[in-house]
Amino acid sequence: MYFATEAGINVGVVTVIWSVNPLLMALADRIIYGTKLKYYHYIGLLAITICTVIIALAGAGKTAVPAVEVIGIQKKLCPAWIPVLFGLVTPCMFTTNGMFTKKVLSPEVGFDASNISFSAYFLVNILVLCAAIPYWINVSFDQYLFWLGGVGAIINTLGLVSIQNALKLGPAGPVSAIAATSCILLVIIEAAKHAKMVSTGELIGLIFGVYGAMILVIPEKFEVCFPCFAKIESAESKEEDQELNAKLNDQN
Repeated sequence: MYFATEAGINVGVVTVIWSVNPLLMALADRIIYGTKLKYYHYIGLLAITICTVIIALAGAGKTAVPAVEVIGIQKKLCPAWIPVLFGLVTPCMFTTNGMFTKKVLSPEVGFDASNISFSAYFLVNILVLCAAIPYWINVSFDQYLFWLGGVGAIINTLGLVSIQNALKLGPAGPVSAIAATSCILLVIIEAAKHAKMVSTGELIGLIFGVYGAMILVIPEKFEVCFPCFAKIESAESKEEDQELNAKLNDQN
């Protein structure tokens, strides 16, 4: 987002590119590990992706296009291809990390999710501090931002560890989709901070996001409210039983 701002590109446009990450994660999980998704996984994935896109586009119009004015000429601070490249590479890196995590947490390898997560983040933070401490010496130190960043880093680390544990237990696509709903909380916080109502686009995005998250977490409640979902579930269960019986017959 920093490079998008510096290049004068709407941050929302780059965020829309990032929003394909849950779909990319689900596709990679299906190809590499053969993980099958239930009907509510598809609905939740699609709803949350739509939520992210709508919220990003709703905020795109609010993004100012910064530039440095030099003798009446506006000049961008960095090339436009840099933020676009980051937008394309970031989902690929997240997907690679998710697939690698799922592999090392599998019973064949046997790593513990919490141990590998905390160890990796601890090592990364040490490397960041090696570069940050010399930088702090040359700039004015803001204690408020330091403590604010520290608390945010702790919350972020706990969230990342939870995601790693979820990758071990369930399909990667829906896990990534639920993590993407953080944009919902961001919209609510921004609205409260500025004492402003959310825009129509943001409200529509919130509805899609909440719906997608809920159907991923409590699909059985939706089956009670909408019997057609229960029929889909029964058909999927029947198909799975047939596949299981076919495998058992092949083994015999």
